Amino acid sequence: MILLSTAYLAPIEQYSLLLSGEQCMFDLNESYPKQSYRNRCRIMTRDGAVTLSVPVVKHHFAKTLTRDTEIDYSTPWQKRHWHSLTAAYRNSPYFDHYEHIFAPFYSRRERFLADLNEKLMTAVLECMGASGKALWSYADDFIPADNPHRDMRFVISPKPRLTASREPYRGRPYYQVFSDTVPFHPNLSIIDLLFCEGPESIDYL
Repeated sequence: MILLSTAYLAPIEQYSLLLSGEQCMFDLNESYPKQSYRNRCRIMTRDGAVTLSVPVVKHHFAKTLTRDTEIDYSTPWQKRHWHSLTAAYRNSPYFDHYEHIFAPFYSRRERFLADLNEKLMTAVLECMGASGKALWSYADDFIPADNPHRDMRFVISPKPRLTASREPYRGRPYYQVFSDTVPFHPNLSIIDLLFCEGPESIDYL
């Protein structure tokens, strides 16, 4: 079993594990950590890779579990994210194919971050034709870290906690929108691979 964290348009590495044939489990019972892929993703732009972050409601009276983390709509983040995605990928080979699928996520409002992430994950898998190939479930209770080779919650991270036997995920190069001016950037959000490779994304993974 591979232990994963929920993630907003997760990095390619996470999808490679979801489609590896091994059982994957998401733990939503952890205390919500800051500065992780749980509420952010990395996309490629003309100026290089940039981070998009979903703002969350901050509770000062106690630590909030990931499953209870709510999205903060006090700023127009949805409008900004969709503008960024459109500007970055409107010229990609498959943006027009999937635009109608992802645009609604940036107008309707999910209360909980984990719900938004799950629905986006389901949409991505369906676009790749992989909805029946991913093996995943949710943990009933918090799972302590006891196997660094199986616990990916802080390995797939903006600041990964790597062991001596594990190097950062690289992935083989594929076409990226601004490849004529910006060097290839590995392990971006799955949305980068999907908009650039379309249904062939599953073969890449």
